Amino acid sequence: LTSSVATYRSRVEHVPAIVYTAEEGSAGVCEYVSPRASDILGYEPEAWTSPGFWLSRVHPDDRDSMVAYWSGGRARGADGTGAIEYRVMDSRGLVRWIRDEATMPDVAEGKTRRWTGFLTDITERKALEGELEHQAFHDSLTGLPNRTLFADRLDHALTRPYRRPGSLAVLFLDLDEFKTINDGIGHQAGDELLVAIASILRMNIRPSDTAARLGGDEFGVLLEGLTDPRAGEEAADRILAALEEPIAVAGRDVVINASIGIALPASPADDAAEVMRNADAAMYAAKRLGKGCHETFAPSMADAVARRLELASAMRRGLEMGQFVIHYQPVVRLSDDTITGFEALLRWNHPQRGFVGPDEFIPEAEANGQIVEIGRMVLERACRKAKKWTGLGREGWV
Repeated sequence: LTSSVATYRSRVEHVPAIVYTAEEGSAGVCEYVSPRASDILGYEPEAWTSPGFWLSRVHPDDRDSMVAYWSGGRARGADGTGAIEYRVMDSRGLVRWIRDEATMPDVAEGKTRRWTGFLTDITERKALEGELEHQAFHDSLTGLPNRTLFADRLDHALTRPYRRPGSLAVLFLDLDEFKTINDGIGHQAGDELLVAIASILRMNIRPSDTAARLGGDEFGVLLEGLTDPRAGEEAADRILAALEEPIAVAGRDVVINASIGIALPASPADDAAEVMRNADAAMYAAKRLGKGCHETFAPSMADAVARRLELASAMRRGLEMGQFVIHYQPVVRLSDDTITGFEALLRWNHPQRGFVGPDEFIPEAEANGQIVEIGRMVLERACRKAKKWTGLGREGWV
């Protein structure tokens, strides 16, 4: 028997985990802890068998769940096993994550029931999980929360039972003419500019507020616990004032403006998606006012957004069906009436509205990105026409 016990202990001591045994109902008091405890946690095994020691090393935030696990039968499954993950402090004061798995074999009636458990160091796994979670919910360039995390925090803020009317505001920020600046200074410098914008947002909101990069050159700000109904506008004013200062990027000073839309939840029924749509609508209203300013959402803005979406959809269909046509206007030299060239004028021949002028559809095309496809189409058609006219006289001009 002595030989069997020695063999068992020898095998246990070579297991790459801490092995322990404890009587049923014990609250963190073990009968045996394997020598691996000193390698993993820095304390000798005997220390872990002292009453109260194990619990004293558990992270304060995890003690209640750990005690419940130990005292409540370790939440055994059908196979008689249980498992929990919690944090402990090692001998150097460092926090380490461990997985505590235990099983209680069936014994004869009247016999003492004992747990046999294994403590596995999962600190590296937890660190990797934390990093992956951070990457999933944060923007890799600026380190700010991304759209998914922003919407989640907004959703939680909207559903808090103690939220007062007017205590929450959402800011939707879009940089003005960012594409022009980005193309001019280079995309790497453009990324540096976005990082600088993120820093400006952080410095001009409270630690309890949330700034996020929603995508591209769009940012969001969630303000909570407000007591002043003008707090959203005041935050927008601070941000716009900060953006008036030149930003050093790639050895040059860059000045960039922003348009900011502000949305205040109107009723308890408002959800995160609706509030963000309202802030987006207010942002476009700010852009129409001349950019570099902010606007607070009003219901009439929703109609404007609907018209804008309808226009964008109709433009997409118009491009597919060839409804956009080019009129060529000659450029004449007045001194001798010689035609020196032609201007290519784009018109939209809408099936119901007739010819639509560029002053109506070009701003929307620039806002939604369709201007790239339109510009490419106009350039290609104009070049084809110019090639056809090459070498022809006036009779060849159509």
